[in-house]
Amino acid sequence: SPDDWKRVINNAQARKDTADLGFAYASYLQAMANMRPTGFKEEARPIMTFLLDTRQYDYYFALYNLLINRLFSDQAYRQAQEEAELMYQQAKGIGQPVGMAMALRVQGQIFYKLNLYEKAYSVLREGSQTCPSYKESLNAFTTAQSLCEWQIMTCQKAERYEEMLPLADLYGEMLAYWNGKGWKDPSGHYPVTHLSLRAIALLKAGRKEEARDCLREARTYMLPAFPARAYEHFYEARYLLRYEEGAYKEAIAYIDTLLETHRDYYPFYLNDIRTKAELLSLSGQDPTGEPTKNTVFTTSFYHHRSRHPLTFLIYYLCQ
Repeated sequence: SPDDWKRVINNAQARKDTADLGFAYASYLQAMANMRPTGFKEEARPIMTFLLDTRQYDYYFALYNLLINRLFSDQAYRQAQEEAELMYQQAKGIGQPVGMAMALRVQGQIFYKLNLYEKAYSVLREGSQTCPSYKESLNAFTTAQSLCEWQIMTCQKAERYEEMLPLADLYGEMLAYWNGKGWKDPSGHYPVTHLSLRAIALLKAGRKEEARDCLREARTYMLPAFPARAYEHFYEARYLLRYEEGAYKEAIAYIDTLLETHRDYYPFYLNDIRTKAELLSLSGQDPTGEPTKNTVFTTSFYHHRSRHPLTFLIYYLCQ
């Protein structure tokens, strides 16, 4: 909790340990962000100044990314975009290519969340080209992997399906390299993400049985101690597989998990609502869960014929 990290901060300050203080500050703000309290942005600025002044750039740019995400969540879209550009220019000015790649990633994330998928695709590709080799450091590795993940997500939305599988294989290559160096992910997030993204790419290529095999393997890495958010791509892949099989009621269960996971992530939450409304229709129910015979939805919702008022409300809210 933030209070626990405050005690660590006080201890590091008493010892005048700059490195420990930087880590404690970064962990404190992450804990604050997870709890979504007021005052986050006000507390973030002086901490970021300390990290910049002490040249703890990895923490600094990670927290800058966190701050921009918070601005976007607060619907300060223009300010979020301006800060992302400032982050890039600052990283460039002090010669920090990982920081530059992180700034391009957050710009791509903003475009993705605004449904500007071609812009997101272009910026994320630039981020991957800017990022140092994933073999250089763990920070370069995690930045390169995140860029790869968002590129796959963007290719899916932009219907660039042929690019998804090579990117998923690159994600796995990066993970295998660091596993070979002795680095392990205690949560299972990375291997589950790799196998789930690969499953989605395979589904888009029409290779359903291979996708199913990937998901069986992914499940072996999932741990009950970690929340569903750690494995969100798994639930997305399971929903897509069930959708392909016409098992709409089972697909709804996976979408319900995503709805809970994305409750505080507005653009993703709306997308989940759209998807659930479509699945309810396809399964013979209207959006209240009652059976219906005449509701017709398409994936894009542009040809829906339902007369149910809640259906229309969801449709207009999601445009």
